[in-house]
Amino acid sequence: MHALLGLDLGTTGVKAALFAADDGRVLSTAFIEYPLFHPHPGWAEQDPADWWQATISAIRTCLVGAVRHNIQPEDVRGIGLSGQMHGVVLLDEHHQVLRPCIIWADQRSEAQCRWITERVGAARLIELVAGDIRPRTPDAPAQRLHSLSADGQAGNGNFRRGGHLLAGCEAGYMVSRSAQSD
Repeated sequence: MHALLGLDLGTTGVKAALFAADDGRVLSTAFIEYPLFHPHPGWAEQDPADWWQATISAIRTCLVGAVRHNIQPEDVRGIGLSGQMHGVVLLDEHHQVLRPCIIWADQRSEAQCRWITERVGAARLIELVAGDIRPRTPDAPAQRLHSLSADGQAGNGNFRRGGHLLAGCEAGYMVSRSAQSD
């Protein structure tokens, strides 16, 4: 029997689910939590290494559970991946993480969003971007980058050292990381 693996990297953890490829039956599931950090009021960050380790654990747990259906790792024919939203992962030129990921729940760009709205006007913003600009909207990663560079919040010059930027980050990081793995 062939199987399909689904992975969902959420705010509190990763869920893995293995499905029968022929009829979509759920064969096995696993959920592994990871931490959410709030180093300052209004900030919300996660370590991408925690996503990676939790995902590996969830996949292994899911595959162990699938043995009762005679499913082996080589029977997995496809992987679907989804993640949170509106995050920022900075990688260096070697694809190493430079700082914790700023996730969707982060509010540090509130001042920049307010400044843009005041300068451009709420009605004009709706015309330009089909909505307003708030820290939790899709355009927030750009505002977070501005706050990192303007306020030096990236620390140790990490913002200037970034070789790669992953916005909408979790799935992109996992694909990048898996391409770098042995």
